[in-house]
Amino acid sequence: MEEVFKGLDIGLIIGDITGTAKDEEDSDAKLRMVLQKAREKGARFNKEKCIFDAESIPYFGHLLTAKGIKADPLKTKAITNMPAPESHEQLQVLLGMYNYLARYIPNLSTLYHPLQELSKSKNYEWYQLHENARKQIQSSICKNLANFDHTNKHVKVIVDISQHGLGAQTVVDEKTAAFGSQSLSKAKKKTILTDRERNAGCNTCLQTLPPVCLRKDSHNN
Repeated sequence: MEEVFKGLDIGLIIGDITGTAKDEEDSDAKLRMVLQKAREKGARFNKEKCIFDAESIPYFGHLLTAKGIKADPLKTKAITNMPAPESHEQLQVLLGMYNYLARYIPNLSTLYHPLQELSKSKNYEWYQLHENARKQIQSSICKNLANFDHTNKHVKVIVDISQHGLGAQTVVDEKTAAFGSQSLSKAKKKTILTDRERNAGCNTCLQTLPPVCLRKDSHNN
C-alpha cells in the first residue's frame, strides 16, 4: 500500500486509506489522484467499504471529523457497558481497551494504578477502590479533541505529576489535542521533578504529534 500510493497526501493504515480536504474541489482533486495511482498500479478497492464526502468516519476505534478527532462512540459505549472484570484475563482485556483510548483519558496512568496493581497480584479480589477506578476512568474519557492540523500553530504541553504516574496534555491554540500518560517505576519515582516533566512532555509529543517546536510551559500538581 505504501509503495502504491507513495507521495500522495493521504493516510494509510493496514488496508485502509483516509484523506482530508478543505472543500469539495480539493476533495475531488485528491480523489482523482488516488484513483489514477490505483489504476497505474493495478490496485482495486472494495466498493462496499468506500465512503466519500463524509463529515466524519470511524477509523480503528477513533472518529475522524471535520472539527477534530474523538473516540468512536461505539468503542466508548462498549467499555462503559462492560461489567466489572472477574478474573486476571478479563482485567487485562479492560486495561488493553483503556490503553487504546489513552489519548482521550487525562492522567490515565494515575487513574488505573489500582487496576494495574491488581493485575500483578496472585490473588484476584475486586474491591471498591478498583470499582471506583474503573468508573472514574470511564467518566473521564474526553468526547472531543482539537483538530489534528497543528501546522503553524502554537503548541504546548502541560505536565501533571502524581505519586504513581505522569500525565501530560497537548494543547494546540488553547484547545486540547491529546492526553498522554506514563506509569512510574520505582526507579523513576526517585528522579527529580524536572526530569519527570521532561520525560512526560517528550513521551506525549512523540505519541500524539508530528515534530513541532514546544514552548517550555508546564504546570505541576
